[in-house]
Amino acid sequence: DRPPPDLVIGGLEDVVREAVSKLAAHARREGFEIELDCADDLPRVGYDRDAMTQIVFNLVDNAIKYARDAERKSIAIRLVVAGPNVELRVRDWGPGAPADQLERIFEPFYRVGEELTRTTEGTGIGLALVRELARGMGARVRAEAPPGGGLEVVVDMPPQA
Repeated sequence: DRPPPDLVIGGLEDVVREAVSKLAAHARREGFEIELDCADDLPRVGYDRDAMTQIVFNLVDNAIKYARDAERKSIAIRLVVAGPNVELRVRDWGPGAPADQLERIFEPFYRVGEELTRTTEGTGIGLALVRELARGMGARVRAEAPPGGGLEVVVDMPPQA
């Protein structure tokens, strides 16, 4: 299983840290703090630096949009080992999405709930683009409804030797 030729093989920590540092001021202006937690000894994965940066930007932007009225204005970004894979997990404490819509939020122009559609600005392509970029790197994307509320988007990346 060779990654496509534009992918580099390496650790994700640097590219994720760099994206977070670029986003920190924007997040603070919106009243949010970004918490970054990277596991030690992460397996190397095949990734495209620009695509990975765009994924982090879109996920943080989505979290800020939808968790704007949340009591806890925090975005937790974690790089964790899950079996052989590396997961990038981006979580907010906003209204989240109903379980039956967790798959649909990745469809272009799909937005959760009528009220959110009216009050939340945006094109509705952020998460669809995340899925497309992830697939281009051989990764899978899913959304989870974590205990305690909010939404957690998981980018699941297979290891590369």
